[in-house]
Amino acid sequence: MATNYKQIIEGVLAQFADQIVADGPAVDNIGRRLLPHLIDAMPANERANWGVLEKRTSKPWYVPYDILVWKPTREHFDVLTSKPLSGDKNDTTGPRRLIGTWIEVGVLPKATWHWCEWNKTATPIVPLAHAEPPPPPPPDPKPDEPPPPPNDHTRAFEIFIAGQVEKFIALMIETRDGLAALRK
Repeated sequence: MATNYKQIIEGVLAQFADQIVADGPAVDNIGRRLLPHLIDAMPANERANWGVLEKRTSKPWYVPYDILVWKPTREHFDVLTSKPLSGDKNDTTGPRRLIGTWIEVGVLPKATWHWCEWNKTATPIVPLAHAEPPPPPPPDPKPDEPPPPPNDHTRAFEIFIAGQVEKFIALMIETRDGLAALRK
């Protein structure tokens, strides 16, 4: 089954839902700070190949807020956009919300555009912090507490398996004896 990258992007945005609305330039910076989280959310066997686009055309070098790059092929993907909360597509002054996308743009077209690990860019990217820390894990059971008793299904399964093991052993003995008789 093919990976649904847009779903991965939207899942990360959902984790930061209370932080993805801001005015124009601020929303771009939020998107840039989300890029490390987008890479971390990719399938584990792919993560090392995902990076950000670093445009080395002027100083300081620039990292767009909405692009991920696949290192082996230098293909880049538009992964974020923003839309005005007002609903008016011409609204350039009001607050905007980041939206997840997955658009294959193609191979990096310029020699000055580079794949880069997000944490090694010339202009540092500080990952967006989660608004609230995740809840603590449930406490370990106390060692003096006995384990819960098995339910009726567990006991029935144990009896069933014991019967199957007995049948298997009898079949093996019968097979062994039959082979021994054939060798005589």
